[in-house]
Amino acid sequence: REKGLGHRVCQVYCDSRAWDTSAYPAGFFDSVMIDGGHQTDVVLSDTRKALPLLRPGGLMLWHDYCPRPEVIAGSTAVQGVTSAIETLLPELRAQFSTLAWINPSHILFGLKK
Repeated sequence: REKGLGHRVCQVYCDSRAWDTSAYPAGFFDSVMIDGGHQTDVVLSDTRKALPLLRPGGLMLWHDYCPRPEVIAGSTAVQGVTSAIETLLPELRAQFSTLAWINPSHILFGLKK
């Protein structure tokens, strides 16, 4: 907003389980950052609602993803996000040409087919 680019960003301030996405056409977003609630069901909802809205070639990022057991054990946020990603893997592999964890970090990224 400070740089005058607020019209190019849409930050959703609600629980995605109640988010009505009908105002956004398919492929509306160039990029999506999943970093709201960290419970598995919220991350599942965030991802599934955002996927159709992400354009082909678009970038999706998930914050608080880390597959390292010692990190998972020490963080409820990482537990929820990582659990959701494991559940979503078949869907994500079908929809993304690239899906990769940035090691070492708490970021997973995907490039949509």
